[in-house]
Amino acid sequence: ALSFRIGEADKPPHALQMLCAFDGRQLFGGSPMHPAGPPPVLVSGIDSAQTPGVIARFTGPRMDLAVTSETPVPGVANATGPLHMVVTLPESRVGRSEPLVATGHRGAGDLVCIEYADAGHVRIVLDHWGRWGARSGLIPVDYGIPHEIWISMDSLDASPAQGPGRPVTVILDGEIALSAAIAPYPSSPAEVTVMQNRINGSNSDPAFTGTVHLVERLGAASIPMPRS
Repeated sequence: ALSFRIGEADKPPHALQMLCAFDGRQLFGGSPMHPAGPPPVLVSGIDSAQTPGVIARFTGPRMDLAVTSETPVPGVANATGPLHMVVTLPESRVGRSEPLVATGHRGAGDLVCIEYADAGHVRIVLDHWGRWGARSGLIPVDYGIPHEIWISMDSLDASPAQGPGRPVTVILDGEIALSAAIAPYPSSPAEVTVMQNRINGSNSDPAFTGTVHLVERLGAASIPMPRS
């Protein structure tokens, strides 16, 4: 098993560092480091940087990617706040739409889902019950690798702020996939369902059928800034 740890050096210039171990044996890295916060994008088995001398894709058996947290952020509740997930999208679901998160209840709920447009593209859709929602344009994706998704919406917070709400924001692999100035319906923590469409929104299938590598709630923390 290969394991990686990412952090910042304890001493200036506080550069990003990585430690790699194979079956418990350290291969490189190891300088004292502290957590650097969540990385913007997680990719496994593909060289998107086109490094000279490196084959573009891992050619061995399909890898099982798992993400673990060694140092939880103090004071961050696990059952509230924005949503962070790492998933591999299902293949052969072109033309279907599956849920990422639903809040509220039937008749007064909101559903963020992913629509599999074709073999190389998806759309992110916000279904706001009984009213106009929002739909992204075509987003290129590779169905063979994991993708990182962050979702921020007021109905995910334990105590939503008063006054004008924040836009519903979905970040996919470091880029803003959807930003909609739509105020979600109020929702209790018990009415938040991840990867399931329990509010029976008509624009999505009942459940997400891809592979889920990581799902976590950020509590009082915010989603990261997009890369651009």
